[in-house]
Amino acid sequence: LAFNVNRFFPFQFGAQVGEEEWYEKIGMNYSFQAENRISGSLDDDLFSAKNFAQNARYGAQHNASLQTNAKLFKYWTFSPSMRITNRWYGSRLDYRLNEQTGQVERDTIYGFNNAMNFSLAANLATKIYGQFNYRGKIKAIRHVLTPNFGVSYTPDFSDPFWGYYQTYRSDTLGNTQTSSVYQGYIYGTPGRGVQANVNMGMQNTLEMKVKSRKDSTGYTKVKLLEGFSVNTSYNAAAPEFNWSPLTVSARTSALEGLIQFNLNSTYDFYGINENGQRVNQSATEVNGSWLRRTRTSFNVGLSLNADRFGGSGSEGRQRDGNNQQTENTQNGGDNPLGLTPGDIDYYRMQGYVDFNVPWSLNINYFYTNNKPQLVVNETQSVDVSGDFTLTENWKIGFRTGYDFKQNDLSYTTVNIHRDLHCWQINVFWVPFGFQRSYSIGISAKASILQDLKLERRRGIGDFE
Repeated sequence: LAFNVNRFFPFQFGAQVGEEEWYEKIGMNYSFQAENRISGSLDDDLFSAKNFAQNARYGAQHNASLQTNAKLFKYWTFSPSMRITNRWYGSRLDYRLNEQTGQVERDTIYGFNNAMNFSLAANLATKIYGQFNYRGKIKAIRHVLTPNFGVSYTPDFSDPFWGYYQTYRSDTLGNTQTSSVYQGYIYGTPGRGVQANVNMGMQNTLEMKVKSRKDSTGYTKVKLLEGFSVNTSYNAAAPEFNWSPLTVSARTSALEGLIQFNLNSTYDFYGINENGQRVNQSATEVNGSWLRRTRTSFNVGLSLNADRFGGSGSEGRQRDGNNQQTENTQNGGDNPLGLTPGDIDYYRMQGYVDFNVPWSLNINYFYTNNKPQLVVNETQSVDVSGDFTLTENWKIGFRTGYDFKQNDLSYTTVNIHRDLHCWQINVFWVPFGFQRSYSIGISAKASILQDLKLERRRGIGDFE
């Protein structure tokens, strides 16, 4: 059972008269879900009352959030928020040590139980504009700096005050252990440990306005740097390693998006000793440098398709691409596979095939340099992927590459898709390598019917 409410403003009453008050800007989201999950073997009496009582996992969960924003000192935007998760369970666990066997036993105590956790946060951000004007072909260069500062707090819900965790003797020697009274329950348990983070970062963009080649009186904007960000945080409640690593990322493109560049680096404020172990001392004291680089990744990609050469389907591709990006945003901005912006697959809807594009080709070069301890690990590879529409309803795609460190072809796949109007046939084939496999399936195209499918698979171990 699921119930969701779109964002609403509980303190807005009737038509607004005069200037909006601060409390009228408070928005709220709410969702509710409940589930009863039962698992067992068909050899047993699956639907017996005893099986239901022993194997049923059930509960309900409420999620609510409050957000608002206000202007401070004219140019700063202040955004406080609060998130609450409340779980309802029909039982809880009780731990005790059996003196005779020396084993810890768990009893289930039935009755209504409520497990709630919450977090508070506030963010302060603004935009700073800098513009440099010139004469000649370059009219101006504009720099936009977006600094932001935030604080967040989450209590320690393992504190005895909340009653969500139990401390008990774990052996006859007098040792103790602390466990959640809702361990293994369907919606989990409130977390342990207090969090008091101070977040800070800044984002930058840089663009240039030049005279247009097509219009002698007009100007064209050229993005020199589409994004450059630096972020870190400080956990005031942590006993050690208070500073989180500093992350630096930059991205830009050239030739109207034909070539994309992405750079990501991670730096640690703390040093490592001669054994390669991270120590609670600054990198300056231990390693003689203010920051210790632990990871750098760089990739450059070339994207070609029929649209760039006057091919058809550009309107449909743009519309579908926008829909994919919108869906990612509505799902919280996170790709289902955990990919991040800048990755070549971030805006690709999983399982989606665009039949409007006659062909496309993507070539990407990747380089990573990892040094979490004393040893440096480098990787270099080239990834090539593409697809082409054989007929109106047939599409063939592929993906392969070359690993320069292994001196071998990387993971290679061939995909074949057949559009059947409301249905779609998908063939996925890994022709060689350790992961050699294939799958053939037919599925409904509607997202609400995504589980309506039939597949035939052969994987690792099925080939001699």
